Amino acid sequence: MILSGAYLGFMLDKLVRDRVDTGDLKALVPDRKHYELGVASIVHSHGKANRARELFIDCVQGLHRRTSATALADLPKPPI
Repeated sequence: MILSGAYLGFMLDKLVRDRVDTGDLKALVPDRKHYELGVASIVHSHGKANRARELFIDCVQGLHRRTSATALADLPKPPI
């Protein structure tokens, strides 16, 4: 799809080096090596308590509320 010229994409340098060298692909922003990807989750709500589901939702919401590099350390610990 990217080779069609209709799409943009992030590719690993080592995977596309030959294509860049031949001119098939062009690095538009070569200094940018990452991008942020939003995450969504959909859960079925049926009224039954489900500890695993609730912990998962709490973890996802907690990650998205935090912007610091310590977000993972701040997540709630699973019950024993």
